[in-house]
Amino acid sequence: DEIAFKQLTLLIENDLYRVAKTRLNNDDDIKDAIQNTMLITYKNAKRIRNIEYFKTWMIHVLINECNKIYNSNKKNSELYNKVITDIDFNTFVKTISTIRRDFGELGLGVKTGIDLPKEGDGYKGRNTEAGLLLDACIGQYDTYTPIQLLQYTCTLANGGKKVQPHLFVESFRNDNEGNVMTTSTFKTNIIDDVSDQKTAFERIKLGMRACVTRNDGTSHNYWSTKPYAAYCKTGTAEDYSGTGNVDYPNHLKIGYISATENSKPIVAFVCITVRQTTASTGADSSAPLIANQVVDKYVEKYGLN
Repeated sequence: DEIAFKQLTLLIENDLYRVAKTRLNNDDDIKDAIQNTMLITYKNAKRIRNIEYFKTWMIHVLINECNKIYNSNKKNSELYNKVITDIDFNTFVKTISTIRRDFGELGLGVKTGIDLPKEGDGYKGRNTEAGLLLDACIGQYDTYTPIQLLQYTCTLANGGKKVQPHLFVESFRNDNEGNVMTTSTFKTNIIDDVSDQKTAFERIKLGMRACVTRNDGTSHNYWSTKPYAAYCKTGTAEDYSGTGNVDYPNHLKIGYISATENSKPIVAFVCITVRQTTASTGADSSAPLIANQVVDKYVEKYGLN
C-alpha cells in the first residue's frame, strides 16, 4: 500500500540520490529522475514478489530515468549549438523585438501608465550573442521594475487583460452648503487585451496553483494552508557581486489570491528581496515569508469579498 511504499523508499532515499548524482549534474534533473522513478515503481509495485529485490529494482528504474534525462539534455544541447550558429545580427534584433513586444502586452519591459512622474521601463539587455535569445524567452535578458512585475501578475490574474495601475482613486470638494461632492473618479482602463489566448492563461493559472498545492511546489510551505486560494511563483535573478564568483541574487515572489479556486481574483502581490546572502532559491528566501504576511494582513482588514 502507499504507506508501506513510502516507508521502503525512505530507507533508500539517500542511495537513490547518490546513484542519480553519479549520472546527472543538475539538481533539478536529479529531482526529476527520482520523482519519475517513484511514480513508475509505485504504479508497478505489485510486480515485486520478493521485497528483498525492491531496492535493486528501484535503482534499475532510476538509472533508466537518468539515462533518458541525460540523452534528452544532450540532444537539446546539440540542437541549441546548431541553432545559435545560424543566427545573424539582423535575426537577433528581429527576434528580440518580437519577444519584447509580446512581453509588453503582459506588462513587462514597457511603462505601465501609473499616475506618477518619471516612470522607467526597466533595463534593456545590450549584448547580442545568439544564445541570449533563450535568456530573453524566460525573462532573463531584460530586467523589469516592481510595478511592471505587478502589472504582469495582474494581467495573469485577469486572464490576459492588462489594466493601468493607479494611486489616484477619487477627488472631492465641498459645495456652498458644505456637502462633499465627487469631482473626479478613476475609471478602470484596459490598455491591452490578449484574453483570447484562453488556453495559455488557463495553463498558467494551473501552474501557479500547482506551485502551492503540490508538496514539492516552490510556494507550498507558506501558502498551502491558507483559508483562500493562492496562485504563486518564485524566481531568482542572477546578480553577481563582482568580487569573484559569488552570487547574491535577487529573489522574487509574485502571485494573487481568490476566495476559492472558482471565484474571481481579489488582490495581486509582488515581493522582491534584494541581494539576500542567506538564500539560494526564491523558495527559501525572505520573499515568500514577507509576501504571505502582507497578504494575510490585507485579508484580515478587508476580508475575501
